[in-house]
Amino acid sequence: MRSKLYLFFFAICLYTCIPPPQEDVTLVNVDLNAPGVREVYNLQDQLATDSLVLLLKDENATMSYWATRAFASGQGKVVV
Repeated sequence: MRSKLYLFFFAICLYTCIPPPQEDVTLVNVDLNAPGVREVYNLQDQLATDSLVLLLKDENATMSYWATRAFASGQGKVVV
């Protein structure tokens, strides 16, 4: 009985040590219908460079890519 209890606790400890699966954040989605792309285009039209700079540091590579493209368009006077 005692060995089954130890085995049960060992199994629980082993299960909790496995990290949850993470999505690949280095994959860039260049689809114009991707979530957040419209937001980047709106910020680009508003010349909101302060908000675009924050998107450059985003964990999601897609948002960083589109923010970089917004700066590369050169529509604003202030470009980082």
